[in-house]
Amino acid sequence: MTYQFIKEFENNYKTIYNEYLTIKNNVYPWPEPELHGGGWDVFGLYLGPEYDYVTKQTTAQLDMNNCPFTRKLIKDNIPEYGSAGFSILKKNSTIIPHTGVKNKYLRMHLGLKVPEIGDLGLYVESYGILQWKESKAFYFDDSKLHRAWNNTNEDRIIFMIDFDPSTVELR
Repeated sequence: MTYQFIKEFENNYKTIYNEYLTIKNNVYPWPEPELHGGGWDVFGLYLGPEYDYVTKQTTAQLDMNNCPFTRKLIKDNIPEYGSAGFSILKKNSTIIPHTGVKNKYLRMHLGLKVPEIGDLGLYVESYGILQWKESKAFYFDDSKLHRAWNNTNEDRIIFMIDFDPSTVELR
């Protein structure tokens, strides 16, 4: 079983990726370098209140005209969401074990550009190792201990969004 909205995002991953390409020069390092040593960049479309300490949002990110298709997809399919945006795990980088903010949300990752060969993945406590694939999505509880790695020669790009599972339908 999975959530109905996930198929909409999977079916539209190329358009979402093309919108990422329009903003890719405005990404910035995740503001906790101790987690990633400079290997993790992001571009937030929406930041939930739990991330009010993130102060490096650029003017470009605050421009609601960025990524209009992706924003509409969110608004049309997810009644209640938290943070949403693009996550770039640079080649030969790791994100050390950490936990996200405890809240009511689950986090979806949608593969946009994923190296086909090499050692990369996401380990989440209670879930095990999850693998990104282009055009495919999975979700997990971000408050569980998790870590990510990309031991390849290419960047990994995903779209991620926090969603309230009580407000979306299962299929």
